[in-house]
Amino acid sequence: MAKIILSLNGKPLGEFPLDKERITIGRRPTHDIHIDNLAVSGDHAAIVSIYNYHFLEDLGSTNGTQINGKDIKKQVLNHNDIIQIGKHQLRYVNEEALAGAELEKTVAIRPQAARPAAADTPAAAPAAPAPNGVPEGAAYLEVVGGPTAGKRLALTMTTTTIGRQGAPLAVITRQPEGYYVGRGEGSRRPVVNGQAVDNRLLLQDGDVLELDGIRMAFHQGA
Repeated sequence: MAKIILSLNGKPLGEFPLDKERITIGRRPTHDIHIDNLAVSGDHAAIVSIYNYHFLEDLGSTNGTQINGKDIKKQVLNHNDIIQIGKHQLRYVNEEALAGAELEKTVAIRPQAARPAAADTPAAAPAAPAPNGVPEGAAYLEVVGGPTAGKRLALTMTTTTIGRQGAPLAVITRQPEGYYVGRGEGSRRPVVNGQAVDNRLLLQDGDVLELDGIRMAFHQGA
């Protein structure tokens, strides 16, 4: 699980697991990460979880927020990033999603059990790799806009479940006629081209799928 390690002048002050969708930081004692220092605003910053990505957002603080020495307003966090708030440092640790990881690390993929091949059936040759980790000719989703724009998820499995751990938002299944998107668990529905999907929908090349504020374009592949 991702976590924040809080320190001051190199001395560790505590570790905070990022186990909620929103972790708040500030001088008020009600915040998840409480920093009792006048250089820290009452409501200073927040870390928001979207899939396995974590975004740091400054909440209009007086002295600002930095990541690796640069002022930010909102930015995706990478493993070992150093957040500077006042004189305090907060190191972001997420060894399961290293900097530069592909979009595949933001989803839970649950393939159906593979059927054993017949003894006289030769094994298929592996698909040729392509940029962004998508095999040549494979269908994929590509993030549209935001700090992760351009990230791709190859739809090479029979079933792909997209969402936070324990909270799937959508399920994409591959059928002979194409790829269907359906709702996951709970009341939230996936949105395709601005319309909520009630049951399931056959995706067309170029359709835009929106899940929890993240927009992804579907590409059919060869």
